[in-house]
Formats: sequence, C-alpha cells, structure tokens
Amino acid sequence: MLKIHDRLEDVPEDLREHYGKRSDGKYEPQIENVNSVLGLLNKNVELLEKVKEIAPLKTRVAELEAQEVLPSGKVPIDKADFDALETYKALGNLDEIKPKVEGYDALRTEAETAKRRDLITRGLKAAGVKNTDPAFNLRQIDGLSLEPETKDGKEIFYAVTEDNGKRVKRAFDNEYLKEADGFKDILPSLMGGEGGEGHRHFKQSADGEKANESVSKTHSQRRYGWMTAANNKN
Repeated sequence: MLKIHDRLEDVPEDLREHYGKRSDGKYEPQIENVNSVLGLLNKNVELLEKVKEIAPLKTRVAELEAQEVLPSGKVPIDKADFDALETYKALGNLDEIKPKVEGYDALRTEAETAKRRDLITRGLKAAGVKNTDPAFNLRQIDGLSLEPETKDGKEIFYAVTEDNGKRVKRAFDNEYLKEADGFKDILPSLMGGEGGEGHRHFKQSADGEKANESVSKTHSQRRYGWMTAANNKN
C-alpha cells in the first residue's frame, strides 16, 4: 500500500525509486507526470473512474455473445464501445490496475488529516497559543471548524458553527479560548509554553522551600540562644 514516510529508509527497497522528497522532508509516492499528493489523488480518481467503465462494457459483451452466433473468439460490439476498450488497453488489465489504486483511500485520509491539523495549529498560534499539542487531546477539537482570512497581511481565524441552519462565525482568539469548553480548562498550559505556568509554579515552590528553610534556621537560633542564657544563669 502506498504511504507517506518520514525517511526514505522506511520505504520498501523495491518501491524507493517511485518515491520523491517533499518540501517538508517527508517522502511520498511519485508517478509519471505527478509531483504532489494532490496530483496523485487526482490520478487515483481518474483510474477508478476508468475501472468503473470497464465493467459495464464486459457485461455488454457477454449479452451480445449470448444473442448471436459468431466465429469463435469474435463478438459483436458497438463502435464506441470498441474504441473505448482500445483506449483502456493502454492502462493494462484489471489485475494490473488494482495495485496502482490500492491504498489511495488511506493516503487521501492521511493527507486530509494533516491538512486539518495544520489549519488548527495555525489558528491556535494566531490566538496566542504557544503550546498547541494539548489542544489536540480535547474531544472538542473534533467538532472545531476554522475558517482563515487574511487582513492587513495577517492571517486571522474564525470558528464556524451552525445555528438553525445558518452559519455563525466568531473570532477564534484568546477570548474565545477563555470561554470555550475544554480550551478554558487547559488554557494555562496552552498559553504557557516552555516558560509558562509550570515554570512559575516550580519557581514559587523553590522560593517557598527557601523561605521555610530560613524560618527553620531562625527558630533554631532563637532556641539555642534561650538555652545558652539559661545555662549562664545557672
């Protein structure tokens, strides 16, 4: 099955010559006159449509064979159907076409998933999020629909929902995240990044320990002073 791979070494050796490197460093299948995943998927659709057209032609041939008696190996067929069959011969028989299109559905799904994740990641960053990974663990992310727009050379995003059959757009920004279910519960981790809430919590804890240590030393010093004074008095 054709897949996208992170490294060329992950591609089966007998298929490596059919893979090319993308701009993001990953390797994807390449076929003649096709240099992108989108082109590959379009080619898949084209081949599948041609496969669908072959089956009715074979049925028609079988019907004609049953109607008339012709010399062995000969069947009557419409001129248009004959021309179509001649064209499809260049693609090979069904057994040869099947491997070319097998696995394309999975490839399409993988490409669409990656495209959606990139869109949401851009939207989150535009809303001020520094650490986007936790957001993809939210169940609300599955129903999130974002629509990008470019304003004054800057990309902004809108969350799109439906209300009684009407599309409703709301700015997907920091205020949205503060109020939206799921997002508001993990907002500190989203906005904190590497130097965010977790770092400040650790610093506060460390300062608290130092303060406790200082108080403990003060108590010990006072206790020692009292004991010394009592011994001198005796």
